[in-house]
Amino acid sequence: MEFRLLTESSEKLRFITGWEHAFNRSFEMRDYNWIFDSRNLVYGAFEEEVLSSGYCILQNQTVFHGQLVKGGLCNNVFVTPEYQGCHLFTKLGRYVLSKAGEQGIQILVGLPNENSLPGHRRVGWTTFPKNHYLEKKMEDIVFDETLDERISLVTPLNFPLWKKAFTEFAINIAAGRSFSIIKGADYFSWRYLERPSGDYKIFIFQEDEKVRGYVVYKYYQPSCRLHILDVEAESEAIFLELLKAAGTIKEPIALINVLGSTIYLDYFNRAGFDQSAEYSNLIAYTPMAKGPVSLGDTCNLVIGDNEVF
Repeated sequence: MEFRLLTESSEKLRFITGWEHAFNRSFEMRDYNWIFDSRNLVYGAFEEEVLSSGYCILQNQTVFHGQLVKGGLCNNVFVTPEYQGCHLFTKLGRYVLSKAGEQGIQILVGLPNENSLPGHRRVGWTTFPKNHYLEKKMEDIVFDETLDERISLVTPLNFPLWKKAFTEFAINIAAGRSFSIIKGADYFSWRYLERPSGDYKIFIFQEDEKVRGYVVYKYYQPSCRLHILDVEAESEAIFLELLKAAGTIKEPIALINVLGSTIYLDYFNRAGFDQSAEYSNLIAYTPMAKGPVSLGDTCNLVIGDNEVF
């Protein structure tokens, strides 16, 4: 069995075929091109050029215990049905994590499903308590449908106007945190504005020609839920104004929720959000300093940091 980083288009096509076989689902090629962008390190296990397993690391810049370091997100890990039971999840995982350390990646995180959690533990990932969502029924929220004049709806056309100010804000707001993924303008644009099948409502708060906050909403029609995928704000007052922007979304919304690992937990609690029974798993790994991982007391990890597709 050979493990390697996939760099050729033909190899990535075989990876996609294996991915579809393992997960029994498929996307359009434009979505695959977005998911497996050059930011995403794509690894595969091959037996005589037959892809049997895959493992990806999405590279990013991360503040980790106050320092700006290379970070990554574990994503799209699979073993094809024919190779189940061959311990490839563990073997390929150890190979990829070793390579991550060689590349200088200092912190990795992931939000795996229940089925894959034992495999990640065997590789050496630190597992954390259940990462519960926070939620609030929309009937309990009274919104003014008029936006604060300092808030604008972000589109691919107008976002370039704020690129420099946005990157400055992203770096400054995360400075000194124990964990926070830096979403500068280029990364933010790729993550939300360039996604082919993405349908996000993004609002930015600006004042004195500076970005002072933003929020990213995504509506899930089957359950009539509005997810807060991402939010940053310089103050609680700005946070509340951005929260009010949900009132401008013209969809039948039963519930609004957010992942509980947000740094704005106290703001959400004071805004009337309660802990949900729903949760995500959270794991972390430090390739260059193996051992138990702490993400600290000022961790900011939101859905948008994990949801690769």
